[in-house]
Amino acid sequence: MENIMLTRSERIWLEKEKKLTARKRKIQKYAVAGTAAAGIMLSAHTSKSLACDCNDVYTVQKGDTLYALAKKYNVSVEQMQNANGMTSDMIYAGQRLEVPFPAKTPPNQVQQPKAPAQSGASQTATHIVQPGDSLSLLANKYGSSVEQIKQENGLSSDLIRVGQKLVISGTKAPAPAPVKEAPKSGADQTAAYIVQPGDSLSLLANKYGSSVEQIKQENGLSSDLIRVGQKLVISGAKAPAPAPVKEAPKTGADQTGAYIVQPGDSLSLLANKYGSSVEQIKQENGLSSDLIRVGQKLVISGTKAPAPVKEAPATGTGSAAASVYTVAAGDTLWGISQRFNLSTSDIKLYNNMTSDMVYIGQKLVIKSNSLVKTTATVVGAADNFTVEFETEKGALILQVAYGTGQNYADLSGKKVEVVYYNGGRPALVSYKLI
Repeated sequence: MENIMLTRSERIWLEKEKKLTARKRKIQKYAVAGTAAAGIMLSAHTSKSLACDCNDVYTVQKGDTLYALAKKYNVSVEQMQNANGMTSDMIYAGQRLEVPFPAKTPPNQVQQPKAPAQSGASQTATHIVQPGDSLSLLANKYGSSVEQIKQENGLSSDLIRVGQKLVISGTKAPAPAPVKEAPKSGADQTAAYIVQPGDSLSLLANKYGSSVEQIKQENGLSSDLIRVGQKLVISGAKAPAPAPVKEAPKTGADQTGAYIVQPGDSLSLLANKYGSSVEQIKQENGLSSDLIRVGQKLVISGTKAPAPVKEAPATGTGSAAASVYTVAAGDTLWGISQRFNLSTSDIKLYNNMTSDMVYIGQKLVIKSNSLVKTTATVVGAADNFTVEFETEKGALILQVAYGTGQNYADLSGKKVEVVYYNGGRPALVSYKLI
């Protein structure tokens, strides 16, 4: 009723006042809400600042790990996780991480940068796997751990291969590798070694200052077996002692450099005798297989001349009327009789046998006017059925039961007394260590 009594101009003024008052109340409401929100945000920021006293933001690079970054900034992995609200160690390239101040370093103290590695790894911490490397060796060399290297490179096992590129971060640079002296024999400049008769992994490991496991790992071997002529990569702490120089041959090779094949010869035996290889002899003579025949003429070039082979007993040796032969795997009575140029009936008579059956480990008396007893040093197996001995007068090559040649590898370098059949193809009857 009061509004009715007001003039028109008064009513217009009153409406404007009401609208102005409503607008002021609305602005005050927004101001209160804004102040509350700002207070909440300020509280959250303050809380976060209390939880993470951060001084840097780092962008994750390829190859980084949370462990490596924590070490780099002298903080713990847990501090890095707390500063960034992380529940695991997983990070990815391009991720931005807040780096907290180190626990023992004041925020205003400037940390000295670490000196970059000077050898072994490049500035990008990339290592090329060398022969003999293993994850444990690299972890120790770079101040890292096996698990860290595996995680950085996505490895599911501890196996690495020569030439493989690894990203490695650690706390120290590796010591420079010692310069190795060039090997004088056995191995070429590329650290490749050609297996010779009588060789074994244990002998090569000792010769080169390596280990059986290291040689197997470098060459992908699943067992200790190696074969004559096989090429092995060997790295070690020392070069093998040079082989003794043998006297120039008096028989076997003529003045034109051609060799006449003798009974008992084989390509592997000739390769060892002349410092050559089976493949080289085959190539020089156009051979398509390892078979050679008595009287065949071969051209052989190598680094050494063979020691003279004497068929007659050496000075200081004597005859032996009889000796005892131990039956080996694969032997038959007929095969034994052929090796010692006897008849099966004679052997059965000497040993009171009623059948031709023989068994492994059986002792058989062998009687012959062609038996010779002498002392010698075991050189090693020439192949699966031939063993080489060194006597005062030169090399002595003796036939043994087929497949047993490698059994003599462990006797290499030992002095023995041998009794052997000195016929067309000399054969070992027995031996004993001196």
